[in-house]
Amino acid sequence: MYYKKLKFVLPFVLISFIVSIILCISILPSPKIKRNSNMIFLDSNNNLIYEELHNQEGKYVELEKINKRTIDIFVAIEDKNFYNHLGIDGSRILKALYENIKNMDITQGASTITQQLSKNLFLNDEQSYIRKIKEILISFLIEKSYSKDGILEAYFNTLYFGHGIYGIQNAASFFFDKNTDNLSVAESAMLVGIINAPSIYSPYTNYEKSIEKFRVILTYLYEEKIVNYAEYLESYNYDFLFNFERKVTT
Repeated sequence: MYYKKLKFVLPFVLISFIVSIILCISILPSPKIKRNSNMIFLDSNNNLIYEELHNQEGKYVELEKINKRTIDIFVAIEDKNFYNHLGIDGSRILKALYENIKNMDITQGASTITQQLSKNLFLNDEQSYIRKIKEILISFLIEKSYSKDGILEAYFNTLYFGHGIYGIQNAASFFFDKNTDNLSVAESAMLVGIINAPSIYSPYTNYEKSIEKFRVILTYLYEEKIVNYAEYLESYNYDFLFNFERKVTT
């Protein structure tokens, strides 16, 4: 009897949730991005709502100055449907929801690039459904107001790579003494592996784990035809020239 009633209640709850999201998107103002060496976000009245002050001297990088191959690799690993969704990936959410219910715990998040940006700027790392709903709402607001390129640019400049390093340009400089426009396929794959868990996959603190993660990512990129066979072979045993003479802040 309980389950028969439940099947009538659930559609109502789902429809109410969707309607609430649509109303919020229509009513709430979207954050405005001011590009600077630091990340500054303003509300519709130009009031400061967020400012990221780097732990070390940082550099903001425009999207067109990031290697196209680097962009392709990050998108393929972090959110392969990025250019097709409106902030969330329904198929990934349903899969994650199934796994979370099966495990009776929040073990998967299925966050898109837009959701990651929302979390990095406005939320925290709390694992709860309330935070996830907030993240989804903010993601819709961001997608409503900014182009995909604008979202990607903000995303790349707010990524955390450990050691007090925010932004891909600062990471490229710290790890490889390079700018983002000349990162190799292997270096890009290494960097995208780090952001998953910097304390585990940073080559500065755990070289073996970082190489293991890098090769898993590289294999996936080859299987998904993001890199070709020649690039895969060249990168698999890549001789990384790390730039670790700088002092690390933790």
